[in-house]
Amino acid sequence: MEFFNNGRMLKNANHTVISLIPKVKSVKTMKDFRPIGLCNVFYKIIAKLLTLRLQPLMDSIVGSEQNAFIKGRLISDNVLICHEIMHRLKLKKHGKSAGMAIKLDGSKAYELTFSLQVNGHRFGYLTPTRDIRQGDPLSPYLFLLVAEGFSHALNNSAIRGLSASRHGPSISHLLFADDSILFTQATMEQENIIQSILHNYSRASGQSVNLAKSTIIFGPNTSPILKQQICSSLSIHNLEVNARLLGLSAHFYRSKIQTFGYLRERIEKTCAGWKEKFLSKGGKEVLIKVVSSAIPIYTMSCFRLPTALCDKINSIMSNFWWGQQQNEKKIHWVAWSKLCESKGEGGKYYPHSSFLQATQGNRASWGWRSVLWGREILNQGIRWHVDNGKNIFCKEDVWVPLLFSGKPHLKEGHDTHITRVVQLINPSSKLWDATILSRNFEPADVEKIRAIPLSIFAREDRLVWHFEKSGVYSVRSGHWKAKDLSRRAAMESNDRIAFTFNHISKPAEESVSLAIRSRDDFREATSNPPLPSHQSEMDQQLLVHQSQLSWQPSPLGFIKLNFDAAWDKNSNSGATAVIVRNPSGSVIDWCCRSWASISDPLQFESIACREALLFAKNRGFSRSIIEGDSLITVQACRGNPVPLSIQDIISDSLDIAKSFQFISFSWVRRTYNQASHLLCKKFIKDNSFRVNLLYQMNFVFFLPLDGL
Repeated sequence: MEFFNNGRMLKNANHTVISLIPKVKSVKTMKDFRPIGLCNVFYKIIAKLLTLRLQPLMDSIVGSEQNAFIKGRLISDNVLICHEIMHRLKLKKHGKSAGMAIKLDGSKAYELTFSLQVNGHRFGYLTPTRDIRQGDPLSPYLFLLVAEGFSHALNNSAIRGLSASRHGPSISHLLFADDSILFTQATMEQENIIQSILHNYSRASGQSVNLAKSTIIFGPNTSPILKQQICSSLSIHNLEVNARLLGLSAHFYRSKIQTFGYLRERIEKTCAGWKEKFLSKGGKEVLIKVVSSAIPIYTMSCFRLPTALCDKINSIMSNFWWGQQQNEKKIHWVAWSKLCESKGEGGKYYPHSSFLQATQGNRASWGWRSVLWGREILNQGIRWHVDNGKNIFCKEDVWVPLLFSGKPHLKEGHDTHITRVVQLINPSSKLWDATILSRNFEPADVEKIRAIPLSIFAREDRLVWHFEKSGVYSVRSGHWKAKDLSRRAAMESNDRIAFTFNHISKPAEESVSLAIRSRDDFREATSNPPLPSHQSEMDQQLLVHQSQLSWQPSPLGFIKLNFDAAWDKNSNSGATAVIVRNPSGSVIDWCCRSWASISDPLQFESIACREALLFAKNRGFSRSIIEGDSLITVQACRGNPVPLSIQDIISDSLDIAKSFQFISFSWVRRTYNQASHLLCKKFIKDNSFRVNLLYQMNFVFFLPLDGL
């Protein structure tokens, strides 16, 4: 704690051992080593705490040109942008204006005291003067902050960047952690500007450019004399044709097998090295999964690999698994595809349209063709998440999650002017308009539509991934969806998909409909457990009094609001209830509200939490504790990951919570939340109780309890 309180650290705690890892076969200079800093554990704990504090702020500090080490950004995004600009640069073979791309590699800097570790032994005691090192959790973020100065200097200079299309934005640079790529016109004027910026940046930061690892790529229409002048002035050699940029091919040949051939060579080399060792089947499995299969992942995140190359890579790993040497033949007792099954089973190309409607176009790059190929998988799993409904078409888009196709069926003679989902929402209540729905859709579809919860703040509609609870696409779910599509394509019969239970086969639509009905029945049954008959007959005062036997009051100066929700299958209706108590435990307010068509327990509980916040805000309870028995709802309001089904409701709740002086969310067991739960039950079943509503305010029905 002395470091955080006084900013002082023991000198020995900051001592680091550097382990030198060779980067090439024949090591000649220190530049051929990759130094890895082995920091002190005590220092790493401090650095990790500082990193966790700095991490949430990086997105707002670092510019969009940098995509490394920033949460929510992917380095593959910059790779694709770079690929598109390089593709455009390669195609421009005529004209006076020539372009160039300069890849700069920053020299690493290291801090404080170091010892070198060679062959397991430590040597020397070094004291460098620069202050960033590898192996330190804080170093990447410090480096990004320093590199942001370089990016700022480029943005405020006279550099003329390049664009990926005729009317596209001009891009002058992209950053990849310690690497950067500059795009500019191939002129001596631009070269002088870049050289001046690099000089000033080096003097200010102590970060120098490794000229031996930096490269330049010129457009085909650049004159040889100009190439030589620029290379000589910058002291950077021209890029070789077969070199790679950012770990990927800088030049794409007509043969993509030749372009990505280095992947096959790396995997062959890796497997050949393992054959010299005696490995068990378990060891081979680990090496194939962890090493060989991981080699092409980075490339595959950006580009589609040719099928022939994938088959060759699979063949290499299959041969390694069965112990086949270079020229020998061994029997493969099980097909490789069978071995790889799950253990459980065994804007440039669409300036005037969206990504989903974009076409390939003319002279498209291999990167764009790969993206379109991957889009076929996305189309099988993405759907619209309804918010304000302005961007969703009723008939054409997929937007109803409880329907098998995701698209509701319009009745014959429906209103022709009804085209978008926003027209199905009542603008004043922010709820589904039951009259419009029943007039235009089939009754079964109406129930599924009304089960979709709506935000009260009318946010923008967004696309989500249907096969993840979070709604965010994952490589895992995408992989299994791709396998599922491949499996379906291989089926002999494509006109009828059958679900078989105990050797009884039913058409797909009938089976899916039965499964959905069974799921809905289960949700309705489990969302509202039966109560003892004697409790349902108790009067209101006794229920509240009994719940206080184990209920914990709020601290002085705070108000506690307990919320709950319940659903009645027989009446096909539900209710939310909120009970408000002061620090002495006395009930000072309460409210109830009826609902229809929402039978998902988690959604209902989240809506009840939102109702509690609205009620507290409208009644002026600026210092409140919101308490309920739904653990997922409470954790989501505290900042934990939020399931897709309640994301809008939780976002509403958090927006409302910003208006409070103090707000906290607390979870209790159902035993300690009986009052609000039983109040929901009474509100659903007792008609005489429901008609005594005296006040309504912003979606909340309020009724004071006299004498409690």
